[in-house]
Amino acid sequence: MTFETPDGTPVKLADGMVRNLATGETSGVFTNSAGRAVLSKLAAGRYRVELAGGDLVYDFTVEETAPAIIRLGTQRMEVAQ
Repeated sequence: MTFETPDGTPVKLADGMVRNLATGETSGVFTNSAGRAVLSKLAAGRYRVELAGGDLVYDFTVEETAPAIIRLGTQRMEVAQ
């Protein structure tokens, strides 16, 4: 998937984490120079991606019936509250 800031700019070369909102379990994530990232080995559940020191967030759900590879395209992140 590709991450964008609220104004549509790619989130380039950022590191952060993916958090399972039910368990609190985290794993690392980073974006390349185009803002693209790969999230892998996610069980069904609700997740939050936190980039730029937690200032940018994106929430999503992996369904029980989801295929092994899910292509989420370009996603606009929100400013953390």
